[in-house]
Amino acid sequence: MRTDGDPVSLSTAIREAVRSVDAGQPVYSLASMDQHIANSLGPRRFAVHLLGLFAGIAVLMAALGLYGVIRYTVAQRTQEIGIRMTLGAQRAQVLSLVVGHALRLAVAGVVAGAVAAFVLAQLPRQPALRGQGLRSRDLRDHGAGAARGSLRGQLRTRPSRDPSGPDGGPPLRVKRPPPGEVALVC
Repeated sequence: MRTDGDPVSLSTAIREAVRSVDAGQPVYSLASMDQHIANSLGPRRFAVHLLGLFAGIAVLMAALGLYGVIRYTVAQRTQEIGIRMTLGAQRAQVLSLVVGHALRLAVAGVVAGAVAAFVLAQLPRQPALRGQGLRSRDLRDHGAGAARGSLRGQLRTRPSRDPSGPDGGPPLRVKRPPPGEVALVC
């Protein structure tokens, strides 16, 4: 029934009208069209929210993993970075060295994700999956969004900011020769 007012307020009038025609006819599930639509979309909304939550957790885990790899790489290259700076490398050169490594990792991840998204985008074209509500571009679009989010997170990792300073990793250590010995630097 269409109405300009509140449809719930008409529920008693509708029940009385049905009872006057047929007293044995039950009247149940009186709700507005908006409520019916919201009830029918509830499971899908829940699934989308759950998928978004898991995607966010996956991006966070990927960013933390990349952070750990870069931090480990910087820690392993501490002596190399120290030698480069001792020999005259500028802070920007050392920074570009570490950021370049991080970008290579990020690009490799994006390429792998794009290939996986392309392969998974072919699944809805399979005869067994047609008509299940998936379109061929859905997986491709979600894969591209995940790749963009992952790249943003990877570019914001802390160790790549300044490997030559105190925030970039463990402090540089210089081994001093014992008294009486001379250290030669080549």
